[in-house]
Amino acid sequence: MHATVRSHIDQVKSPRVKPALIDQALNFGNDFLYNKYCKLFQVDQQARDAMRLLTVNNLPLTPVGDVFTYPADYMQETALQTLVDGAWKSSAPTTYDELNELPDNYFTEPSKSDRVHVESAAGTTAYYGTGTLTQGKLSYIRKYPQMYWSQVAVSPSPVALTIGTMYYVATNSVTHNAVTYIVGDTFTAVNTALTGTGTVNAIQNSLFDDSLWEEICTRAAAFISGSLEDYNRFQVKTSEENKS
Repeated sequence: MHATVRSHIDQVKSPRVKPALIDQALNFGNDFLYNKYCKLFQVDQQARDAMRLLTVNNLPLTPVGDVFTYPADYMQETALQTLVDGAWKSSAPTTYDELNELPDNYFTEPSKSDRVHVESAAGTTAYYGTGTLTQGKLSYIRKYPQMYWSQVAVSPSPVALTIGTMYYVATNSVTHNAVTYIVGDTFTAVNTALTGTGTVNAIQNSLFDDSLWEEICTRAAAFISGSLEDYNRFQVKTSEENKS
């Protein structure tokens, strides 16, 4: 993605465009798509496909009273089911204005068959009429990690890597977990040991489907062109991104 952005802005060897600026620009493009597809998620299959790596389905939740605490990586709810008196039913999100009016109408008041919930600082409170709430299942879009390409070269050693971090092979070759990787390969560390003659850099890719990476790069190029006051190129790239 760094190489693609540099190609778009025609600054392949320019010292003005530091990797940190490209990281910032890529995250700008990623932010735009994230907000766009969060809004479209429930009505557009392309949005659901694009965000499949950011989607969590049917996470079990245990309430305290009638309140659920959502996970730390929660960003946007896509569905919530609640278990009341042994029966699972979908619960619909509602607003505070609607919540005040629901009990006034026999046909809309919360019940075992028509359940609603609303969020607050205390958590998500479920409303279901009478009965006992014992469990929930949450489907949601999780927060995404910021993309980066660390410029710190990591050399082989028994404690070189951080478990769960992705690495890009920058020079020569390295071996991790009995697998040898060459320049350009990526892998996710499952232990801390790294051997070989090469070096690696820690990275974080976008979690969008890779079919959208080109659009992210185009938006990043437009962001950089604008920040460098290359207005002609900025206008061209902005036109391209709007068409996409």
